[in-house]
Amino acid sequence: MLLDQQVDVKDEDGRTALHWACVHGNPALCRLLLDHGADADAQDEGGWTPIMIAIAAKHQQVSEMLFAVPVDISQINRGGQTLLHPACSKQLIWAVDTLLASDAGKKLVRIKDRQGQLPLHRAAAVGSLAIVQRLVANGSPMSTSDAGGWTPMHHACAEGHADVAQFLVDQGADADKLDADGKTPLQLGDDKMRKFLAA
Repeated sequence: MLLDQQVDVKDEDGRTALHWACVHGNPALCRLLLDHGADADAQDEGGWTPIMIAIAAKHQQVSEMLFAVPVDISQINRGGQTLLHPACSKQLIWAVDTLLASDAGKKLVRIKDRQGQLPLHRAAAVGSLAIVQRLVANGSPMSTSDAGGWTPMHHACAEGHADVAQFLVDQGADADKLDADGKTPLQLGDDKMRKFLAA
C-alpha cells in the first residue's frame, strides 16, 4: 500500500504526516498513521517529535495515544528541551504525571534546556503550584540558575506567583541567591509579593 511505503516521508522542515496530525490534534489520522507503521519518535529539523508537538499544542487525546505506543520520552530537541519542558510550560498536569511516573522521570526533572532552564523554572514562571510540588517531590533542584542567573524562585517572584515562591522557600530554596544583575528573587517581586513572603 502506498501509505505504508511513504508514511514517514518528510517535508522541508523535516516533519512527517504524523507530526502534522499532532499539530492539528487529529486522533483519527494519528491512529491511521501509527497503524501503518509511522515512526512515533521521528524528529523534525528542530528535533521535535510528534508527541512534543502534541503536548506543546495541548492535544491530550493525541498525546495519550502516543504515550501508549510507547514513545521514547527521553528525546531532547535542539532547544535542549525534553517532553517535560513544554508539559510544564503549558501546565499539563496529566502529562507531567505520566512523565514523572516513567522510569526516566527522575532524570527528566534534572535536564536543562539551552537557556539553562529546568522544567521547574518553567512551572514556577507560569505559576503552577501543583506541578512545582510534583517536580520538587521527584528530586528537582530548586536553586539552580538559568542562563540569566534566575532560579525558579526568581521566575515565581518576577511573575507574581507568591504561593509558588512561598512553597519553594518552605522546601529550602535559596531566597537570597543573586541573578546576573545582582538581584535576589524578592527584589524582582512587587511590594505585595515582598509583604506576603515576609509575613
